[in-house]
Amino acid sequence: MCRRGAHFAHRRVFASSVTPEAGRNGTYAQGVKKTFEAFGSHIERGATLIHDKEKSHAKLVRELGLKSIAYASSNLNGLADKDNPMNPVNRAHAILKMFLNVHSSFLREDMQGYLNLFAFVSNPPNDLLEKVELIIKTAFDDLKSLRYRDFYSTTSSDMIEF
Repeated sequence: MCRRGAHFAHRRVFASSVTPEAGRNGTYAQGVKKTFEAFGSHIERGATLIHDKEKSHAKLVRELGLKSIAYASSNLNGLADKDNPMNPVNRAHAILKMFLNVHSSFLREDMQGYLNLFAFVSNPPNDLLEKVELIIKTAFDDLKSLRYRDFYSTTSSDMIEF
C-alpha cells in the first residue's frame, strides 16, 4: 500500500470510486491522470487491487502490473454486508475514517505519517511480536542525533518575552 518505507509495502490494496479530489457538490470527480498521480507512487508493483470497476483504476492496473479484482457496483446494491464482496473495502474506509477522526488534531503535512501508521497497524504481520520487532528495527535504521547543547541552546531571537 505504501512505498515510502520499504518495511511497510503491502501486496493488497483496496479502492473504491472515492478519490482524492472532491467536487463542489460533494461528489468525487476524478480523472484517470489524477488518480494515477495520487495513488501510483503508493502502490507496490504487482499488488492486488480490489475495486468497483471505476474507469480511473484501469491505468493503475495497467501501469503497475496489478492483479485486478473488480466488481460492478450496480450489481452490489442492496446486498447484505456478508454477501457484498466490496465489504472489506467499505470496512477499511470506515476504519480509516474512525482512525483519522480519533487523531483529528494532526497537521496536514503529517498526513503521510498517519497513513503509514494506519497501514502498518492494519496489515500483516498479524503477530504482535513481529510488529514490535519491525517498529524497533525501523526506529534504529533511521537514527537521528540531536545534541543536548543544540536542543537547549537559544539565541535572543528565540526567546519569548512575557
